[in-house]
Amino acid sequence: MCPQDVHILYVPALTPDREIGTRLANIDRYDVHRKTRIQAALDAVATEDIDCIVTIDDGSDASITLLRRLRSREGDTTPFVFLAADPDETIVREALNAGADRFHRVDAIVDDPTLLATAIDESVRPPRRDWHAAQQRWECERLFEHMNVGVASQRIITDDEHDPIDYEFVDVNGAGCDTLGIDSPQALPVSASALFEQDPPPLLDRYQTVLETGEPLSFETHLQSLESWYSSVAYSPDGTRIVTVFEDVTARRERQRELELFREMADQAQDAIFVTDAETGIIEDVNETACDRLGYERSELEGVGVWDISGYFSDRAAFRRHLRQQDGDPSSHIETVHERKDGTEIPVEIMASTVEMDEHTYRVAMARDITERKARERELRDEKERLEEFASVLSHDLRTPLEVATGRLELASETVESDHLSSAKRALTRIDEIIEDVLTLVRDGSTVDADAIETVSLASVARSCWQTVSTAEAALRVETDNRIDADPGRLRELFENLYRNAVEHGGDDVTVVVGDLEDGFYIADDGAGIPPTDREAVFEAGYSTRECGSGLGLSIVESIAQAHGWCVDITESERGGARFEFTGLEASID
Repeated sequence: MCPQDVHILYVPALTPDREIGTRLANIDRYDVHRKTRIQAALDAVATEDIDCIVTIDDGSDASITLLRRLRSREGDTTPFVFLAADPDETIVREALNAGADRFHRVDAIVDDPTLLATAIDESVRPPRRDWHAAQQRWECERLFEHMNVGVASQRIITDDEHDPIDYEFVDVNGAGCDTLGIDSPQALPVSASALFEQDPPPLLDRYQTVLETGEPLSFETHLQSLESWYSSVAYSPDGTRIVTVFEDVTARRERQRELELFREMADQAQDAIFVTDAETGIIEDVNETACDRLGYERSELEGVGVWDISGYFSDRAAFRRHLRQQDGDPSSHIETVHERKDGTEIPVEIMASTVEMDEHTYRVAMARDITERKARERELRDEKERLEEFASVLSHDLRTPLEVATGRLELASETVESDHLSSAKRALTRIDEIIEDVLTLVRDGSTVDADAIETVSLASVARSCWQTVSTAEAALRVETDNRIDADPGRLRELFENLYRNAVEHGGDDVTVVVGDLEDGFYIADDGAGIPPTDREAVFEAGYSTRECGSGLGLSIVESIAQAHGWCVDITESERGGARFEFTGLEASID
């Protein structure tokens, strides 16, 4: 081995690149030492005469680790050539900050083998003052020629007293020219104050700090003239110039702001929100409402399984079975209970859906506190039980003595003629009608059995009900041929009650009209009508303008309409009478 040989320590990536190693070994003037482990490489530098280190980074951080540990040794200046298979901005920054002397892409070395030899030779060449400036320019050009981020070399401009007043762009790569709006590298140099239309220019104080301290500086800044945000790392290779690697991060900042806004909106939501890994069932994120409602800190909920707080899932297997049972439907709606940190339970209604993001599947669930609703449901059940008990009293305990009184009255009428008996008979009949109305309200209320819904003819129902009601000399005019979806029995109750109401308030010769609306139908008469001030009150149970009226007929009408999902309003008919309009039948009108 002649004295001119260069002793090279070659440290390949975890996945060896034999082509690079072969190229090094085939160069006659190179004496190549190969080490595959970091500690073995460090020991070789300490005990052997190593002129240059060549490493290949494959994303495992081994090369960066070796470089950092090497540079941490006092007085170490061993030239370091850093090769990367697929370099990005992060690798470049880390290599420069750690102290790499040269940087190349592996594919560039393979295409042009002389690049590696040149990089090694110039790294071990004794420094010369007249060569140093040219070397820095070569470094800037070669280091970032394939980068898709901006790279610029800048020079600080000072006044007569050597105070910084501006800086100028001396070298800028293609990506940097596009980012900064420079027409081409031929337009350089250009002053920063002119480029950014600001005097003094932005970042001048930061670049001066880099020159004075010699320490690299990483930062993000907004350049107003370019209306963009930039992420930058600046360093000084020789104490006289600044090299900056920068990237437009406006889109990332906007995305980050959107995420922050989304987080703020989610935290303000009244429902608890849980983001869960759809594969594992582990909670990855929650909003503030979930934390407040369950009594946990966010860090306490993140990382636990949904089965730890939800009574719906016993374990992970139950969670996964639930997802499989969705049969491809990404959404689900369930009611369960959530367990608070103190052990108490809260009833919740959960609406969940599956979301694909970044090649990962999440389950996003919104949990609504239904404590008040459950309490109301219990109240309604209790009320229904009381009403059913009341209906039983009406049906049996009142009807039985009423039937006895009616029978006695009929017997008395056979032997005695008296107006008092006729009045008593009418009173007993009215009592029976009131009992029937009350039973209708109690038993049927504002519900309709879905199985009872049929498509019926409005005209047929209108005419048949007219035959079952005592209408005296009143007249009916049917002006509809529509068919609607309704419970036939309850629809008959509606018509019969309105017919009776029309005759009782409009007189024996009243005319009743049944007609169509755009999304429903109406029943009108030409009687005295209902004053606007009374139109809301007439639907209240017990309201009546007649001394002998029960005040339940129109209340029954409203409950039947509500049971079908219709709206009912009272207006004035064309002839001044009452007009009852039923709307909201878009889905059933034929």
